[in-house]
Amino acid sequence: MIKVALDSLARRDLAGAESLVDLDEQIDEASRRFLERVIFVAGDPALREWALQMVLIARSLERIGDHAVDNRRADGVPPHGRVS
Repeated sequence: MIKVALDSLARRDLAGAESLVDLDEQIDEASRRFLERVIFVAGDPALREWALQMVLIARSLERIGDHAVDNRRADGVPPHGRVS
């Protein structure tokens, strides 16, 4: 996703920038599924620390996706690609 964001910015590629929204949604969905799994695993006291670390990593990855979409907007490409 980071590569797509940087490449689309450098090339002023609208289609590449628009694809960031879909990529961000995929990351968000994967994060939700992962969190459900971590909650299940966290019932085991031996895995709680690991589960917490994995939640923090997943959240960080999700924020990277959010920043990529935000940077796209800051570059003048609105969320749905309509340039005014």
